[in-house]
Amino acid sequence: MMGDVAAVKSVRPLNRFNSFIGAGNGVRNIITLCGDVKNAPAICAQDITLNAVMSGYMPSTAHVELMAEIIRETKSKNPDAIILVDPVMGDHGRLYIPETVAQAIKDTLVPLADSLTPNIWELGYLSGQDPKGLEDLIESAQTLAPQTLVTSVPFEPEIGAVLTERAGGNYCVTHEKFKAVPHGGGDALAATFLAHRLSGETPSHSLARAVGSIFEIISHAVETDAGEMPLIREQDALVHPAPLEIRDLI
Repeated sequence: MMGDVAAVKSVRPLNRFNSFIGAGNGVRNIITLCGDVKNAPAICAQDITLNAVMSGYMPSTAHVELMAEIIRETKSKNPDAIILVDPVMGDHGRLYIPETVAQAIKDTLVPLADSLTPNIWELGYLSGQDPKGLEDLIESAQTLAPQTLVTSVPFEPEIGAVLTERAGGNYCVTHEKFKAVPHGGGDALAATFLAHRLSGETPSHSLARAVGSIFEIISHAVETDAGEMPLIREQDALVHPAPLEIRDLI
């Protein structure tokens, strides 16, 4: 479904399960890695270009600046490349990265995004607004990027995701709430959505399939009391997602 992926880690976990403890992967290390990948004979011989770039957790402003450079270079070589920015910065009313980094993401990465995937709290932080309903949410989202996928949107008694496009439609997919969820659901949803877009699926179907896959994986994680996303064990869900209904919005 996805093809080849070049992953560059911005953090080095120090332990596993139920913990965020880890150390940021230094920018110098990442620059060295990117240089090694870029200059690898196999890559140079094939003149490989990237069809998409997805940014995630950024531990420092230096990481943000480096990510912006990678995005600009990618776009210079392939103007059609999809740039997806997952603004991993906070939830439940608070930032969990330094405010300087959050501001750098807002000022530097968000303007470069073709597609943005904030949770509903991050949407409010980035837009400077507090959306009170779907109309406010869509209006706020469309000020940020051509395409925005907002997660953790309440649809009482359910919860869901909203996809809005400046040049297209507005859609949502909902499912039952979980009492507790493992870490990493938002990251996995953003990556799965991008994979479906790269496979040529429409934005609305990419939304439904991505949410269906992550819903299925989280369901199994909750059943087994897993503290992390069981992506390897439940990888079939990425290909065969739960059938969730796509709804058109205003």
